[in-house]
Amino acid sequence: MEVDPGPSSGLGDQSELLSLVSQLLDDTTSHTIIQTYRADLPELLHHTAQFVLRPGGQQHEVDRFLVLCGKLVRFNRNLVQHLETWLGQVTPPWAGGETEPSMKRCRLETSLDTELMASCYWLLSHCSRLQSIWSWAEIFPLLTSSEMEMRFIVIEILRLLFTLSETRVGQLRSQFLAGVSWSAWVLKYHIKDMVTISMLAQDTTQQHMEQEKTKVVTLEHVSLAKVGPSITNTQTLVEVNSTKENLMAVGSAVSVGQPVLLVGEVGVGKTSLVMEWGARTGREVLSLQVSDNTDARLLVGLYRCTDLPGQFVWEEGLLTRAVRGGAWLLIEDIDRAPQEVVAILTPLVQEGILTVPSLGGQIRAAPGFQLFLTQREQVGSVREELAKLVRTVTVTSLKQEEMKTVIRTRFPKLENLTEKIMRMFSIITSPQDHTDYPDQVKLVNTLRSSRQVSVRDLVKWCTRAQDTFTRNPTSQQLAEILYQDAVDIFCRFIPDRNIRTFIAQEIAFTLNISKDQAAFFSTVHKPAISLKSSGLQVARVFVPLSFSPPSPPPLRRDLPCWSRWPWP
Repeated sequence: MEVDPGPSSGLGDQSELLSLVSQLLDDTTSHTIIQTYRADLPELLHHTAQFVLRPGGQQHEVDRFLVLCGKLVRFNRNLVQHLETWLGQVTPPWAGGETEPSMKRCRLETSLDTELMASCYWLLSHCSRLQSIWSWAEIFPLLTSSEMEMRFIVIEILRLLFTLSETRVGQLRSQFLAGVSWSAWVLKYHIKDMVTISMLAQDTTQQHMEQEKTKVVTLEHVSLAKVGPSITNTQTLVEVNSTKENLMAVGSAVSVGQPVLLVGEVGVGKTSLVMEWGARTGREVLSLQVSDNTDARLLVGLYRCTDLPGQFVWEEGLLTRAVRGGAWLLIEDIDRAPQEVVAILTPLVQEGILTVPSLGGQIRAAPGFQLFLTQREQVGSVREELAKLVRTVTVTSLKQEEMKTVIRTRFPKLENLTEKIMRMFSIITSPQDHTDYPDQVKLVNTLRSSRQVSVRDLVKWCTRAQDTFTRNPTSQQLAEILYQDAVDIFCRFIPDRNIRTFIAQEIAFTLNISKDQAAFFSTVHKPAISLKSSGLQVARVFVPLSFSPPSPPPLRRDLPCWSRWPWP
């Protein structure tokens, strides 16, 4: 099938891309393109959709695009998230109310009507959001179509739309397929079709597009659609093996449109993984921290009063805004959420529906909406309730060698201190293996009951150390500053004073600080405090202040406010 790019196709003079789009839309060559350009299929799919839905496009091209989509979702479920946005711009083939779609549309083949409806069935079975994206009311007249196979497909679509039981499906078949042997169609759509699609997965020589990818971002076999230019992430994520595997696990869950539950230790990087994918795909990620005091109404929205007495306006909550706008939403520490929050999230996770009692209705999640939940490693009741409805991704911690690589890459000035940094971190995380404290049981229990030190704390210390190096201090000043920062970040949460002092001394030894100096900074030293016009200085830390004098009550109406205020 030859295609004309036209002035608004978005393909321009890119002859290779135009040729691939043409072959992908042609039923006789689409199998070859799918087999040989597997890695480029997401990018090709977006360009094909952009071409087909251009102003002035031909209806038969849209029909062929639907057939292609029905084939692709069966071949690779990860392509669903690439299709959702485009399918919302396509008019379903039954729109218009005619009992026979062929009365309305120009067809390339006489069998295209049945092929189109079969594709719609496959799309619905793999993309549940299509229930709300398309209007399905006009499909019922097709139950009396002159083609019996069309009737069979419509009944299968109704089975998915209304979750019909096998008994009810049998009744519909008896009513609309009376005297027809439909067992061959069951074999065709549920067995033979699987064999046909599996043939696409056969090993073949792979080819790649020469054009740079602009519609998707790819990591190994995972591809996510871009909605804008990639956002530069100031906190560079170093792609060591564990991080790359974690990114791929999260990306795979997003690619099939499933809500994602990230489970891992404190500070292991659950939030960073979501933010990294958001930055790469050009999306803004809305984030929300929940606790046992979180009010569910703040998530959904509420009416607030205005300046006019008796007037109220509706203000959407963060959850409602994300669902309506098709945004990414990250809810952290879901295991701490109260039951009322979980009750709101359950139908959203299960059916893509958000119930808003204040508005008296329900909101269907817009295409592009993606929900992320995070939970600490301990198993909680919330995880048990949502585990069957979400895709759980266990975020693995970095190995020691990977942590060294991260430090050397992100903090090049600390490269010579890498071994000391790792030993210092090991003293905090596994003291029983690196210290000789008399009461090891008490040591371990005390550290376990206090705030858990994580890789996030180590990165914080490295960031401070990197900044310290840029100020070119003397060797003595450098050692003292690094030691004080380490005590602030790693030791200040330890409740037992003796253990806190012991750990501080072990860190001092690692950083070549004498016991006398360590004892001085731990017990005797008092930081200097000074208040300046620009801010508060507490030892090494400076806190800028922004002073805005409160407005006093008016004394005299004839005097301006500035003349009455006792300015210093």
